[in-house]
Order: sequence, then structure tokens, then C-alpha cells
Amino acid sequence: MKPAPMVVSVLDYGAAADEQVDCLPAFVQAIGDLESRLDGDDCGGVVLVPAARRAYRVSGPFRVRRSGIEIRGDGPRASRLKGAPGRPMLIVGNHDALGRAAARYNGPSVYDSPDLKRKAGLLLVDAHACFPWQPLGLGPYSNGFVGTEAVSQLAIEAFVGPAPGAQWTAGLCLFGSADDSQRGRPWSVWTGSKDPNSSKFDQVELCYRTAGQDPHDFRRLAAPVAGPGPWRIAWMLDLAVGVASVWVDRKLAAFGPLPGGPGLTLAPHDGVTQFLVGRTGPAASLWQPGTPMLLHGLRVRCDQPYRHGAPTEADAQGRAAGDQQRYFSAEWGAKLLGYLPLNASENDLIEVQGDSRNDCGHWIAGPKFQGDAFPVPLGVRVRGLGLLCDHGAGALASNALDLAFEDCRVRGASVAAGSIPCMASYPVAFRGCDLSGTDAALAFWSADVVATDLNVNAGRVQLAACNGTFERTFFAFPDLRGPVRLKGGAYGGMHRWADTTFDNENDDLAPGAAAVLCEQVLGSPTTLAVDGLYVPRVGPDAAIVALDGRGGQWDQGSFRPSRVALRDVVCTDTRGAYVVETGVAGSWAGTAETRTVACPEIKATAVSPGV
Repeated sequence: MKPAPMVVSVLDYGAAADEQVDCLPAFVQAIGDLESRLDGDDCGGVVLVPAARRAYRVSGPFRVRRSGIEIRGDGPRASRLKGAPGRPMLIVGNHDALGRAAARYNGPSVYDSPDLKRKAGLLLVDAHACFPWQPLGLGPYSNGFVGTEAVSQLAIEAFVGPAPGAQWTAGLCLFGSADDSQRGRPWSVWTGSKDPNSSKFDQVELCYRTAGQDPHDFRRLAAPVAGPGPWRIAWMLDLAVGVASVWVDRKLAAFGPLPGGPGLTLAPHDGVTQFLVGRTGPAASLWQPGTPMLLHGLRVRCDQPYRHGAPTEADAQGRAAGDQQRYFSAEWGAKLLGYLPLNASENDLIEVQGDSRNDCGHWIAGPKFQGDAFPVPLGVRVRGLGLLCDHGAGALASNALDLAFEDCRVRGASVAAGSIPCMASYPVAFRGCDLSGTDAALAFWSADVVATDLNVNAGRVQLAACNGTFERTFFAFPDLRGPVRLKGGAYGGMHRWADTTFDNENDDLAPGAAAVLCEQVLGSPTTLAVDGLYVPRVGPDAAIVALDGRGGQWDQGSFRPSRVALRDVVCTDTRGAYVVETGVAGSWAGTAETRTVACPEIKATAVSPGV
């Protein structure tokens, strides 16, 4: 017979529903004590969060690394947790290998001011770092991401070099949004060589892509380096004017016109690839090695802080920049995407400061982990909790199995629930939850997501390389840029939506948007089944369903024929399109019933309307 679960209460560890009390230590101790007492995965444990008139304040995330743990409240309006600015509330998973991946390098003699002696650089040897849903990669933020396509000026300042004892070669990723073949997503920084046929490292390259460029193409802006490092490197691009400057160790290394001429902007972000340090994306895999590097400073702006072509980094008044100004500050009015404060006390998370919000990055273990010391949490439950966030994420999963949320409510989050993209999580279930996110209610990568009776109070559902089954979903304030985004990848591709309602009677979808967007995945057929969908308004330049095709041959290419079935789709708007197909013609086939749709136009080559 299975033994009864052990039960502990956060009140027994000093928690108090008083905003003057930081309850994070109580949650950490309660979970840790319970985990230490469990003798097997089959013997679960419950952490109680009793009802209270006020919320429990937590200054950072509490983590569940052990199988069989349940965090249980007395209902989302009775057991409430209040988070700190930019901090996630709950993390389920062991992506950081029990903290062994986190490393700080305190070199007080590195900086040019003794006031910076408490700054500790990031040392990445057997680890890398992931910054999901960040202005660093996604572009300016104003109650939601404006997008990199709005950026015509970019300034990147890095203080970086090899890890002690490491030898760099050309072709190593340092930081940015990229994968091995597409470095401009929309930008990333790599080690390089002046000789394109050599692996000898002698320069650091900013790789970027402008709007309209082929997704597989990118441009390079090199910074020649010499010596052991680290080096202070600054790239400054003005795409609108078509000029760039590069400084290495405060001296001008390059200045001149940019290819493509003036009037350009950065390419839009793909919405999937995360900002990574020490590795390429779209995910910071636990099994992949990173770049052995030491990062003493990083700041990203979308303005021009220095004078182009100046012999040294100097502002409009001719004042030279010191390390404090370069990496750890932003003057009033600066268009700051973010910088790393590198606070020595921050060990579990990597803080990011921006001009409109704070965020955090996460350590990801490298390939040298042991299975026994790296358990995958199985059967974790979160029930009856209300999470009051301050821009940070509500709940994050990474490499978790059979994770479930029931009767939970999330408000004020950037992402109500999502994944730290390092490994697959499956299944992740939501039952009777009420979620709100300025960027997304749900944002998962490489997961099997199941949701029933889900209320999306604000935001969108974005699944990248996922399977998804949704029944009875209500979007109270849908994201007009696309409430449902089913992005492609190398995993998943099976999607079923039943009885979905969008409450946008007074607002059109954005031009070019679709209520449901579905992209093909690699390697297997993609399926989209919709049975019951209500879309009150579309708009003249939008669609109910958009199908993005990449190929359709069983015996050639990487994409397989994909199938769509649309049934009981209801829309009284006479504008816009019912179905649009983009990309490679013939990738999709199936049926789309039109009897309950007032905008019957089908802009697709292979989707035939039902009778």
C-alpha cells in the first residue's frame, strides 16, 4: 500500500502573510525539508500554503527539484503569493544541476574603478545561461515587446574573454539569439578569424540580419583582438544612416558605411530563439557544451551613446567612458534594452536591468552532469494558488515530467506559465486555471501541453515545437497580434483545439495576424484539428487560420505532408480571410467547413472547403 503523503506547512517555517516579511526562506526550507524526508518517488509530499487575508511576499523563486511534491493552497483568491520585480515565482526542474553550474569570478583588479570591486563576472565552463523573454533578444519593451523590427540603432558593449586556461578557436558563440546556421536571429556575437578558411581566432564578430534579408543570411562586423584578453569591445550601428563604429579596448578599430545602405532596421525576432550566453539556440540543452568564457560586462542599447568615428569611446561632449558608464549604468533618457548588474550576491539567478523592467536569466548545466545527482522531477502538482507577479514569470518548467497546475490564477506576469528552454517537459497539464501575461499566458518550448477549462485573461498561447490539446479555452482579452501561435521546430506538431472562444467583439486582429497560426514541424506530419472556434472580428488584412508550409514530400526534404481539419468555426465578420496558406504550396491538405463563416475566402492552394 502506498503510504500517505507527508505534509508540512510554510507557517511552521516562519512564513507570514505580511508584506513586510520575506517568505522565500520559509518556502525554500519547507520544500527542502520535505524533499530530504522523502524516501522514494512513489511517496509524495505536500507543502501547504494556508489561506490568509494578505499575500505571502517572496523575494525570488522557490524551486521544486524532487518528484512527488505538491504545493497546495486553499484557492487562488485565498492563498496568494506576491513576487518581486522581474523575478519568476516558481521553478520546477533541475536545469542548473543543483546549482553546480553557477560560477562567479570576482576580479576586483579587472575594472578601472575601485568602486566596482564587488562586481563578479560570469564564468562559463561547463555551463551556459539562458535569458528567456528578454528585451536583450526580443527588442524594446513597452507593456509588451515592441519588437526588433523597430530597432534601427544598436549599441552592444561587452567586456569578455576566454575562461582561465581556455583557448578559443573561430566559430564559438559568445552571446545573442542564434543557432549554428542562422546567426542573425536577429543578432549574435561570435569568435572569428580574418582568414575565412582558418580556425585561428583573432577577432570577435557581431553577426546581424536586417529586415528583408534571407533568414539564412547575415552580415558581420568584426572587432580585431590580440593578447590573452579579456577585451572591452563596443559595436555601434546606425542602420538608419548606414554607418557603424567599433572600439576595442577604448580605441577605434573600425568605422565606415554599412552594407545595404541607409534606411534599414533589424530583422524581426522569430519569437522562439532565446537569448543565450555561451551557446547557440533555440534551446540551451543540458547535453551540449558551451563556450568557455568569462563575461565581466554586457550592455545592450537601441540608441547611439558615443560619437561615430571618435578615436576613443566618447560621448557628444567628448567625455571618455569608464567601466561604470559602459556596463553598469544608463543615463536618463537612454534607450536601454538591458545590462547585467553582476551583483556578487546573485548566485541562483542572473539579474538584468532595463529601462522599463527588470528580468532574470538562468544557469543551465553543461554536459558534465550525473543522472543520480540530476533527478528529473516527476509528478509535481501546484494547486489552489494565486500568483501576483511584478513583470516576472509566474511558473517555469524545465525538464519536468507529469507537471500539473490546477485551480491556479496568475496576474501581472510577463509569462504566466512557460518553460526555460533546455529540455522537453511532458506532459504539462492545466485544469481550471486563470492566466494573464503581458507577453503570453502560456509560452512553452518542446513540451506536451494539455489544458482544460482555461481562461486566458490577457495575452496569447505560444507553443514552439510542442504538442497541444486544448478544450474549453476562453480568451478574455486576446493578443490582437495573434492569440494562438503554434510555432514549428524539431519536436511535436500535433495540435487539437476544441471549443475555443475569442472575446474581441470591439477589436480587429492586427494586419497580417491570424487568430490561429500553425507552422510545420521538422521530421513528422503536422496536424491541426479545430472543433468549435468563435472569432467575432477578424479585420480586412487578417485571417482566422494561417497555415505556414515548408514542404510536403514523404521521400525528400525534412518536412512531411501536413493535415488540417476545421469544423464548427463561427465568424460573422465579412472581412478578412478564413484560411491563408503561406510558404511552400502544397504543404497542407484537409478540409475547412464554411457554413458558419461569413468570410469564406480561402487563400490556400490545398485546403478544400467542405460541403
